[in-house]
Amino acid sequence: MHLAESFVPLALGMPLLSARRSQLLENLPAYVKNFGITHLGIVPSLIEATLNAAEEGVAGADIALRYIASGGEKMSDVVSARYMYSRA
Repeated sequence: MHLAESFVPLALGMPLLSARRSQLLENLPAYVKNFGITHLGIVPSLIEATLNAAEEGVAGADIALRYIASGGEKMSDVVSARYMYSRA
């Protein structure tokens, strides 16, 4: 995690939530929903799993998520084509 990823949200008055990776990966869509997360930074391989679960209503339906920052690995063409410019 880069320092700017921590300090910029705090400087803008946004709450910052963080947890152990193992805990988050247990059920990321549920955490996104339960905490009302609107902005999320994750690797591309988790984007599809998280958003598919939300679309299917699996512990993540009606999520508030509006923005995903992603990096750290190559994004698949499927994820890019499906979610890159989607609007809710």
